[in-house]
Amino acid sequence: MKFPSEEFVRAFEVVIAKHPNRAMHSVEDVRAECTLSKSTFDSTAFALLYANVIGLYEHDFASSLTPERLSMLVRSPDGKRYFNGISLAK
Repeated sequence: MKFPSEEFVRAFEVVIAKHPNRAMHSVEDVRAECTLSKSTFDSTAFALLYANVIGLYEHDFASSLTPERLSMLVRSPDGKRYFNGISLAK
């Protein structure tokens, strides 16, 4: 049985391998490589953020996005912020 964090990290590694010269990657690209549900993906992203494994980058104008587009981003646990970028923690 895979833990959500293992699947998340594996998906992120696939995205990094496709674009090795990027410092930041798209949350949507990582999500596309996973089979995790939105809620599991989002909570796993924050668990890895809190564990200092990844960095998340907030969308600067999320209120301009459609509900469909917002659903592809990582939503903060309080539901007030959306993150569209992801990187490895330094």
